[in-house]
Amino acid sequence: MPANEPWYRTSRRWGQTNLVEIDPERYDDAWWRRYWRDTRIDGVIVNAGGIVAYYPSEFELHHRAVGISEQNDLYGRIVASARDEGLAVVARMDSNRVAEDFFIAHPEWMARDADGEPYRAADKWITCVNSGYYNDYLLQVLAEITRRSAPDGFADNSWAGLPRDRICYCENCARIFREAKGSPLPAQIDWSDPTYRDWVRWNYDRRVEIWELNNKATQAAGGEHCIWMGMLSGDQKHAANRFNDQRRILVAPRAADDRLAGEPPGSPLVVEPVRSMLLIAAEHPHPDAVLAAGCLVPCCSTPRSLLAGRSSSAPSRGR
Repeated sequence: MPANEPWYRTSRRWGQTNLVEIDPERYDDAWWRRYWRDTRIDGVIVNAGGIVAYYPSEFELHHRAVGISEQNDLYGRIVASARDEGLAVVARMDSNRVAEDFFIAHPEWMARDADGEPYRAADKWITCVNSGYYNDYLLQVLAEITRRSAPDGFADNSWAGLPRDRICYCENCARIFREAKGSPLPAQIDWSDPTYRDWVRWNYDRRVEIWELNNKATQAAGGEHCIWMGMLSGDQKHAANRFNDQRRILVAPRAADDRLAGEPPGSPLVVEPVRSMLLIAAEHPHPDAVLAAGCLVPCCSTPRSLLAGRSSSAPSRGR
């Protein structure tokens, strides 16, 4: 491939250093750098922020992992090490959920059930995809991370919000749905109800909007190749449950490269990195090749005894 190809056309083999909150005080940089070399990766996915920040975020409600400070920027250190090793870097976000202090500060950003109670996941509160959390706050966080460390791109776990079996009745959803469809939110999950079917389509559209918003934010801060790629499942049932219209997100054609779609250009959204990785895998098959978010090498907290004896030429493809 030409030397000037963007990172998402040249980085074929990926690893993920999956951090946990106690890692800032115990992360072994030398060990992980050796492991990256042994597994011959081209790029690494590193936790940056969202629920927990692994760098000293300027946002007060962006909860920092234990020990994070300007003197101990774990995410920044890992990015620097990865660059020194010649690796591409994708910053991983874990958005959508927040801690109690965030909930107290911004109750208007939370997803709510029919009784007005906030939806929760364990000890966290779930934010609404139609709130200022998605429309403003997360965009600022993406820009902050890009300014600080210039990652090549972003991935984002749980970015799509509530699944299809939960209806959000917050004021934002009620207002926006009425403006768009001219009716109240559906009373329940009922495929025979045209209002519910409208609600499903409306939610698909909103996820595409979020994809576009996040890409505009990262590209504005980091240039045209700083792409936000979300995190998508290969299980179509799961994708549908999360309102992921993968045809519109992944296979939307583009004039410069229509080898996958075979349709005229002009669709509303193209995510070139994922398409490029699919094309690379098809055109240059390799027994150890993996796609972007498909390689989950052991996380930082994995006992090293489990890694003993692993072949340096064939890393684990899952955990």
